[in-house]
Amino acid sequence: MKKTRIEPEQSEQSTSNENVLNDDSRKTYMLLKADVWVAVILELLLLLFFVIFLVMFIRKTNFAENDTLKNFLHFGPSKNMNVWGAQLNTWSRWTALMIFLIVSDSLGTYTFKVYSNWYSNVIANPKVHSFDMSKSEALLIINLFKIVTWIPSIFRFFLTIVSRQLQFLLPGFIARRVVNNIIDVRYINDMIPAKLV
Repeated sequence: MKKTRIEPEQSEQSTSNENVLNDDSRKTYMLLKADVWVAVILELLLLLFFVIFLVMFIRKTNFAENDTLKNFLHFGPSKNMNVWGAQLNTWSRWTALMIFLIVSDSLGTYTFKVYSNWYSNVIANPKVHSFDMSKSEALLIINLFKIVTWIPSIFRFFLTIVSRQLQFLLPGFIARRVVNNIIDVRYINDMIPAKLV
């Protein structure tokens, strides 16, 4: 990065411009912070409404006779479970699939975070006018990433449709939350100024 020398007259002007930008940035930050909390509260209210609706809808259901609900809440291998011709009727096969789901979702979350940050901060950022790769290399990365991540997403979608069981959704959800939190904490720590001791 090239260092430029600022003349004394310009430095005062640039300092005042920085103060204006900082004030605008602070206002934008406060607005975004309020918007984020509104969005979170609305989602919590929607979740509460969904739970109330679900409880009212299934409260008179006999769980012993409800095969759909029993299948949805089933945990472990099953004689009726078949994924692409492979029977998930033993604990070893079931465990292997769970490990695959956890590893797949963990790596997928990490790579998506890295890719989406690169895409939004470099490719789709109107303030960036040049970057350190050719147009063909950037297009190759974009298309390759979309194709490679499409295949596991189809597998997970297929598994969810075929099984209709919560047990295959939970490992991926937990893995995504753990990996997201690790990455987000790193980003947040980079944003927080270091405290002087």
